[in-house]
Amino acid sequence: MQIENGFSQIDNPAMPDSIVRAQKSPQDYWLGKDKFDHAVMSAGLVAAQFYFFHQEFDWKASKSRQIAAGSALAIGIAKEIYDKASRRGMPGWKDLLADFVGISVAFILVAN
Repeated sequence: MQIENGFSQIDNPAMPDSIVRAQKSPQDYWLGKDKFDHAVMSAGLVAAQFYFFHQEFDWKASKSRQIAAGSALAIGIAKEIYDKASRRGMPGWKDLLADFVGISVAFILVAN
């Protein structure tokens, strides 16, 4: 069997030109671009929401941080549910952990 362009060629004399789609599952790397994107987007959501609630609505800093972190986490969970339901993405707990890292970093940065 040879693999070319994402297809596997079956060496079978009865079916010489038959092509079967290779079944490859995408890799979910801990330090891949996807995890970086999750962390950065979550941190950005927390920072933007914190600014909006604290500066524009004049809420206390602690309340603004909590609402921003909670809603960013809810958005991350909703995205993973969407990935699972739509089958367009690859849902995983590593994505949620990357979201949590981004939320934590932003939470600490806006606390100071």
